[in-house]
Amino acid sequence: MSSQHTSFTLLRFHYSKQQRRTFHVTTVANSTGEAVVRYFSGNTDVQPDACGSFVRMENDDSILAGVCGQWGMSYGKWDHAADDRSYNHAFFVQNLYH
Repeated sequence: MSSQHTSFTLLRFHYSKQQRRTFHVTTVANSTGEAVVRYFSGNTDVQPDACGSFVRMENDDSILAGVCGQWGMSYGKWDHAADDRSYNHAFFVQNLYH
């Protein structure tokens, strides 16, 4: 998919488990957030930086959103450069949070 066919500019991630924390973030409207949209749209395989690419929504009480510098296999990146990047551990801290 090329960027000229991407009709959205922001992504929102909202995950919660019963009686657990809620992870709820949205990408920011700048080049850092745009890099995340391009990555998850399949326009690039370059894993974008995590920190500075999103803002926490009001109901986010996750630990994961607060430790973005530790995300992924390449610390500090949105992860999994594969076809399943949007649903297979898009953000995680190894052996701790996902």
